[in-house]
Amino acid sequence: ATERAARRPRRADDAGALYPALGDDESYKLRITATSATLKARTVWGALRGLETFSQLVAYNFDTATYQVVACTIQDAPRYPHRGLMVDSGRHFLPVATLLHVVDALPFAKLNVLHWHLTDTQSFPVETPSRPSLWRGSFSKRERYSVEDVKRVVERARLRGVRVVPEFDTPGHAESWCSGYPGVCPSPTCKTPLDVSKAETFAVLDDVLGDAAKLFPDAFVHLGGDEVDTSCWASTPSIQQWLRAVWKSDFGRPTPSTRLLDFHTGYERGTGQRPTPTRILSRRPRKSLAHTRNDRFSGPRSSTSSARRSTRAPSCTSGSCRRISPKS
Repeated sequence: ATERAARRPRRADDAGALYPALGDDESYKLRITATSATLKARTVWGALRGLETFSQLVAYNFDTATYQVVACTIQDAPRYPHRGLMVDSGRHFLPVATLLHVVDALPFAKLNVLHWHLTDTQSFPVETPSRPSLWRGSFSKRERYSVEDVKRVVERARLRGVRVVPEFDTPGHAESWCSGYPGVCPSPTCKTPLDVSKAETFAVLDDVLGDAAKLFPDAFVHLGGDEVDTSCWASTPSIQQWLRAVWKSDFGRPTPSTRLLDFHTGYERGTGQRPTPTRILSRRPRKSLAHTRNDRFSGPRSSTSSARRSTRAPSCTSGSCRRISPKS
């Protein structure tokens, strides 16, 4: 995934502003002597990292009331192209000012990704112009992000070489979607996971992800996919009927975890009408990210998984992520 991202063309908005992307060259060489300082980098993002390093080498000498910097030569490049921090404003609303402070702080530690967990069971705080009723699921009218708020965060991040990856948690953790569009949920008393038997669910998803592609320039959108309690699917007659018609079996086969992955990768099988979230994103074009606790994620090549409960760093390639466990 990293090599492909590095080769793809840089995207720019209508004003020609470049955005950071996975695989950007962030390397730099900083040389400081007694009389001068020279910084060399292949990209603006590498220059930003080098300037950050330089700023951290400057110290104030109180005895002489002067600023000083140690003479040295540093040749630096990141080991990992994705170095992020996740903030969860779906469960705990964070004012825009707080988010901007977080963005400002990320370059201090050479972090280059703000993983913005926007929606969850507790709230849907972001404006989606194509589906304006969705943010009825926010905590309150004062705890919302307008389109302009999102643009402010994305632009602040761009200027600091930080990617903003939004997360719209699906199909679980999605009870807040029911406030604006109750039809996407199984029933008034059993609201999540989203109702996979209805075309309306995928129409809403299509619009939400379309809006996300306009607001967030990054190539990736996170679709959640974690901690899905499938009891609502098992107890809702209409969903059971649909599952039997599509899968020719009851809920027991395939396993619920397989059905979860199929929601993101292949639920259109047998109907030919419902595009899955990953296919929706591929038309934008965007790539999907999703949490998985399975040993292997067998999604399309346009999707990537992020492993959970790993005891060592996951070994990932585009379309698969394998959990590596210690030898027993």
